[in-house]
Parts: sequence; C-alpha cells; structure tokens
Amino acid sequence: MPILDFLGQGLARPFRRAGADLARADGEALVRSAVAQVLGTEQGELPWNPRFGSRITTYRHQNMDEVMEALVKTEVQAALAVWEPRIQVLEVAATRVRNDNRLDVSLTWAIIERNSPENQVLVGPVSQEIRI
Repeated sequence: MPILDFLGQGLARPFRRAGADLARADGEALVRSAVAQVLGTEQGELPWNPRFGSRITTYRHQNMDEVMEALVKTEVQAALAVWEPRIQVLEVAATRVRNDNRLDVSLTWAIIERNSPENQVLVGPVSQEIRI
C-alpha cells in the first residue's frame, strides 16, 4: 500500500522505545495502532476522557454465541465510528478463547480517503486482529 501522507504521524501502539524517544508510526501503521488503542481501552479508563474507548472488555467473560457476537460487532463498529473516522469497518468477527480468558476480534476495514467533499475513496481493505 502506498504511503498515505494525509493520515498523519503519531505514537505507535504498543508503546515502545525507539532510541531516546517513543516509536512513531505513519500511514496504515498509524491507523492500525489507533484502532488497537480504541478497542483496547475500556470506556472510563482514562479519567481525562472517560468516553474514549469501547466496552468490548465486558464481553470477555461471556459465552460467545450469536447474540454476544452481534453485540461485540455493534460495539466495535460504534466505537470506531466515533473515535477513528479515517476508516470504514467492513467486517467484524469475535471469538472467546477460554484457556486464556481472552476475546479475539478480527476486523477488516478500509481507509477513507477524502479527495474532495463529494467523493470518498476507500483504500484497502485491511485485516487486523485485536486481542482483548
């Protein structure tokens, strides 16, 4: 995928050192990092912005049936619609891993490139796995 300068630059997640500073990302890597940050942060976790994040961690201990998977999909789409406007979510799947008491979320999204107010171009799709 070409470098997409309009996406900007920022800190990479997970946070890690890169020399004397923190690692940075740009383009698709930055968007991947932001998606993981939104889904990996529980709403209320950040006292300075308690609405930031998602509520998918509440589904971690639930039996993953069709209803729970639909709730996770809805929560993922809602959180990313608010906190990551650079993407359009195309597909979401959730699996509960009993041994690790973990929720694995697989999603496919496309970057929205606004090259004019009337025209939205999707760049992608991109697949991403998130472990909660």
